[in-house]
Amino acid sequence: MEVSAVRNAYAEKLEQIPDEYIQSFLYDYPLEEENLQKPFWGKLIRKRFDSNKRFGFDIGQMLSKPNCEESAAVVLENLDRVFLRTAQRKGEMFISCFSIVDFTENGLFHVHGNVGEDYTTLAKEEIDEQFKSNVKDALGGIINELEQKASPEAIPVYEATIMLMSKDRLIKKYYIHSVEKLDNVNDFIDMLKR
Repeated sequence: MEVSAVRNAYAEKLEQIPDEYIQSFLYDYPLEEENLQKPFWGKLIRKRFDSNKRFGFDIGQMLSKPNCEESAAVVLENLDRVFLRTAQRKGEMFISCFSIVDFTENGLFHVHGNVGEDYTTLAKEEIDEQFKSNVKDALGGIINELEQKASPEAIPVYEATIMLMSKDRLIKKYYIHSVEKLDNVNDFIDMLKR
């Protein structure tokens, strides 16, 4: 769906809303052409904009996106975010724990449990250019191991997930059954969980 089509359908509702905002909305809510006949979507975009809602930072939404067809090298070349998901035992339950390196936001974020919110609203650990470079270098060193030994699709039992996202929102996901069997990946995980 093109931003111009959405803007044409809801011209009055979307006045003064930047195209970039509408594009980010479409990332989380991929509208179909037939949905443009419903006034609900124009009202929703306006309401979210007026309440300063940001799109593209909901971990759950991002994890639901499919892997791109491009190679991991293409994603790494224009890398914007790295997500690491591990599980942590809390009593009888396991909760998902995320470490997110966001190159644009210049931050390392840690999220425990709740994946349905804008992670950039949580505590942020500032990162510098050296840390970004270290992350990219480490990924370059483990990508072959991930391609060979991790699954690109969700598997019934896995210990960790590494997801890469480029600036143009291309995604590569790697589901790791046993982290212990991947020495270089272990080092990478330790770097992000600092």
